[in-house]
Amino acid sequence: MLPPHFTLDQAKATAKALLRGDADWRGILRRGLPSAVATFGPHPTA
Repeated sequence: MLPPHFTLDQAKATAKALLRGDADWRGILRRGLPSAVATFGPHPTA
């Protein structure tokens, strides 16, 4: 899961690591992608 304060610099570094062949690239995507996609969906109202 990506933290809510994930900066653009951190995102760039993560992307570079994935492109270089990070050993856990599948795990990073499996854990991070759902939370990143959820930020673009509708937000529940309280």
